[in-house]
Amino acid sequence: MTASNQSKTKDALPDTPYWRAFMGRFYGLLKWQDVDEFWDIVAASDGWYAFDLQDDLPNEPLPNGALKAVLETVKTLVNSRRDMSISGAIYADDLTAPRFIKIYDPSHMGSACNTSTARTMPRWVLSKLPPDPLPAPRAPENKGFLQRMFKK
Repeated sequence: MTASNQSKTKDALPDTPYWRAFMGRFYGLLKWQDVDEFWDIVAASDGWYAFDLQDDLPNEPLPNGALKAVLETVKTLVNSRRDMSISGAIYADDLTAPRFIKIYDPSHMGSACNTSTARTMPRWVLSKLPPDPLPAPRAPENKGFLQRMFKK
C-alpha cells in the first residue's frame, strides 16, 4: 500500500467538498490480494455514487444491486493488467472503511516522471459524496520539453 497526498495540483480544481475529498490523502492498493479483499469491503456497503469520468454525472447513489455490475466493470478494467506484479490503479481514502475511491485505467495512468501539464484523471470515482461536474480542461500549452522541465 502506498500513501499519496495530491495537494500539488497541475490544474486548479473547484473548491467544493467533493473536489477537496478528491485531492485528499489516498492509499494505493498494490498487491493483487489486497485489491481482491478491497472489492469485498466496497461491495458490503451501499450509498455509492459511481462516476465514470467518460460518462454523464450521476445524480443519485446507485440503487440496490447496481453496485455489483459497476464493480464487475471496474474489475474487468483493473484486471486487464493482472499480468503485472502490482496493481497501482486503485486509491482509497481509507482501506477498511472507504468513502472515496479513485480507479485509474491501468493503460492510461501516466507516470511518476510525467512532465505534462495535464492532470491524469481516474477513469472511475466511487464516492459517498455526490460528485460535482468536471472542471473545464485548460487550454494546452505549447511549450517544448526543456521549457516544461525548467518552467520557463
